[in-house]
Amino acid sequence: GIMRRYYISHPYTGDEENNRAEAARIQRELQERYPNCLFINPLAMFAPLAGLPYEQVMRYCLEMLKSCDEVIMAGDYVYSKGCLREFDETIARRIPTTVYTGDKDAPLMREPR
Repeated sequence: GIMRRYYISHPYTGDEENNRAEAARIQRELQERYPNCLFINPLAMFAPLAGLPYEQVMRYCLEMLKSCDEVIMAGDYVYSKGCLREFDETIARRIPTTVYTGDKDAPLMREPR
């Protein structure tokens, strides 16, 4: 069957290097915990586009998000303009959202079908 896709919404602007590393760590952890799902990390995916206009890259992120089954809000997303735009998109498109807590004992999401 087709793997469920999870988009990882994580802050980027402000502390780019640490934010990219943290998003990568979360992606790796989730991918290991849920091998039958696909975790999309836009901070890694669009890293080669650093230096392009913010709005252009944000448009690519939102386009990728639209193709996902669920969105995982991670890091200090409540303080991130980009994450809040991504969250607004999940509401507009009725894409389920969950918050990454880092608690390895708590189920992060509904069990994949």
